[in-house]
Amino acid sequence: MLNSEESLNTEDILEIAKMTIKTSIRHNTVKGYIDWSSCDNICMDMHDILDMCEA
Repeated sequence: MLNSEESLNTEDILEIAKMTIKTSIRHNTVKGYIDWSSCDNICMDMHDILDMCEA
């Protein structure tokens, strides 16, 4: 974790977001398709990213 003196810049946040979404899609895709439960998992990961950006 970062202490109060350190902070992530916009480029770092975007890179983390891209990696998280890419990993989420990779792990929630079966034979090239995303089913309903996998879609929910990807959406939750994207929601977590948005929460991280708000902080």
